[in-house]
Amino acid sequence: MSRFTDNEARLFFSKFILFVEGETELELFGHKKLLNYFPLLKKIDIYKSTDLTKIRNINPSYSKTNIPYYILYDLDKVVDIKEKYNLINENYSFSERYKESLKMYPSNTNLGLKIPDYKKMINYLSNNLKYEFNYSTSDDIMIDSFTCDKLVIGKYKWKDNDYKTYLSHLKNYLYHENIIIADTTIENVIINKNTIKIFIKWLLHEVKVNTQLIKYNKLDSYKNLKDNTAKKKYHKEVKYLTSKYIKDTKQKNNILFNNYLKNKKFISSKTKYYKCCKNHYTFVENSNNHFNKFFNYQTVLNKEDNDLELNELNYLNKVKKQYLLNLNSIINKIEKTISEDEFVYLFVVLFNGKTQCLRDKKFFNKKTKKLFSQNLKTITDLFSSINYFFGRKTSNWLTCFLDYYLVHKEQVYSSELNQIKKIEIIREDFKNDFKDLYAIINSINLKLAE
Repeated sequence: MSRFTDNEARLFFSKFILFVEGETELELFGHKKLLNYFPLLKKIDIYKSTDLTKIRNINPSYSKTNIPYYILYDLDKVVDIKEKYNLINENYSFSERYKESLKMYPSNTNLGLKIPDYKKMINYLSNNLKYEFNYSTSDDIMIDSFTCDKLVIGKYKWKDNDYKTYLSHLKNYLYHENIIIADTTIENVIINKNTIKIFIKWLLHEVKVNTQLIKYNKLDSYKNLKDNTAKKKYHKEVKYLTSKYIKDTKQKNNILFNNYLKNKKFISSKTKYYKCCKNHYTFVENSNNHFNKFFNYQTVLNKEDNDLELNELNYLNKVKKQYLLNLNSIINKIEKTISEDEFVYLFVVLFNGKTQCLRDKKFFNKKTKKLFSQNLKTITDLFSSINYFFGRKTSNWLTCFLDYYLVHKEQVYSSELNQIKKIEIIREDFKNDFKDLYAIINSINLKLAE
């Protein structure tokens, strides 16, 4: 016997129920700013559970109520991609639906009916009840080829042998069963080709605005030392780096001045000049390590004083500025060397999503020789100061990003526009940027209107 909490019992009186997998989806559909642009989301109840028994009992199709609902799944709840591309019968029973379709549509002669031809469609979707397909991938990111049973696809309209066509039919079929599936994961619904540029801007913004100096006794290398010893070591290291930077910069500027303005001692100064340039290059290179050592993610300013002198604080600020330049430069270099799909999936996987082949961060961390794995490690290391966002599945990165996106849009459009017009324009931009998310919201709207 299933026991329901008061919160679950309340669902029997809902206007609409959206069943979701986890905290990320709850965070998404409960986002306050998003609710202002799509107030219909205020009318629905969102229920998170992976307990199939409870979902079945609360699910209106089982409880014989007329409450409209959708179940939102990541693709890996319906599909398993390893050696073969397999349909999973656990969360949605294709085999059970096929048996039902034999009773509903006993013959193959109902092509003219307006209602879906479930028997043929399930035949197609399950590869003639084999529930597996052959596929190939060269990089574990994109599915290169996807092969169906020719006996199934040759006679009917589903003859396109590419993966996108198959996935489109699968999504459409499940949609009529009140199940909405993402192309991969919910992370890819948010991080996609249309949003990747502003997503990276948001990441850089978080580094710039919300990373602060770490208190000396919080640094990993000083944690086990007594407070006074840790403080001395901290000051000694910062003072050394600061004086070295000042010395190199001053020497470089003096040589530049002598060589190129006064044109004196050019030959004798040339070696020193190149040495200074090399030292400056070392500063640029080391800025990444120094930044990740002395800064971390803190939305609240660290009021504990590290007792640093002004020139030392200035040096660390220069480190932060150089680090941001390095970040931007490295990201641009990576983007130029890989495909657009691969670049997007790099950040999807970083934020605990999956590729089109349903490979995750854990998989790529083991495949160290893969270019994608190497790029993923580079990006992970670069953004280690804000790994709060992607170091675990549940964080508020989605809320922070959507806040940034919507505030950015509000600032872009003229204040001369009236509020209603501005909301309409931003909603249109949102529709273009988050196509899959907008389609989910629109589907809920249509259900509510029935």
